[in-house]
Amino acid sequence: MKRIVTFVVLLALIYSQCAPRQYTGYRRIGEPIIISARIGEIIDLEECNNYDLFQGIDDFQSATFYSIQGGGLVAEIQTSSNKLVAVNHDSHMHMILKEYVENHEWVQNNRDLFERKWKIEDYDVIGFPITKHEVAAISNPSASLGCALGSAAVIFGVFSIVSLFTLIGSTAYWWIDPAREQQLVKEARTVFIVGAVAAVGTGGLVGAITSAQNRRRAVEIIKESRVPRIVE
Repeated sequence: MKRIVTFVVLLALIYSQCAPRQYTGYRRIGEPIIISARIGEIIDLEECNNYDLFQGIDDFQSATFYSIQGGGLVAEIQTSSNKLVAVNHDSHMHMILKEYVENHEWVQNNRDLFERKWKIEDYDVIGFPITKHEVAAISNPSASLGCALGSAAVIFGVFSIVSLFTLIGSTAYWWIDPAREQQLVKEARTVFIVGAVAAVGTGGLVGAITSAQNRRRAVEIIKESRVPRIVE
């Protein structure tokens, strides 16, 4: 029972190191940027409605985009009562929005092609796309791989120790009962092989589960990070 508890604790510790990264703050860079000449530097209410931008923002009046350090954009949104900021860390977002605006009529009729091109997985609260690129960047795939390898190592280590002790125990019979010695050697070999197979299976399963959970969690983190915040 103690071994099982130890094993579970080890896996839990490994998994705890495989969680998605968290987005932190942002730093605005330079002057306002122009996504497309079709909307200019300042996006007004008419343009917002025409291009279906900034969904769910009540009393929208205008918005301006700025680049942020590390890649991505921040939109400063003015409503009738507040100034909001919506941060977008996707380094591809400028290009995505540029194509969306400049080819808006085509996108409306071919949204599936547009989404496949940019590998769009979901949309945030104001209707801006969430891409596989951003999800992969935050979901920490290298940690998921490490989690899988760590789990496999734990399984393989447990079976290897059992195999080693069985093999050591077999030496006590080499002169008393050679047949028993050979039987224990075979058992040790079998335990080792089973351990290797179990390690590969466990590593693959843990890796797949961790990767899927991390991607879902990454989407949630991205959505939360993009919720407009009141600054004034």
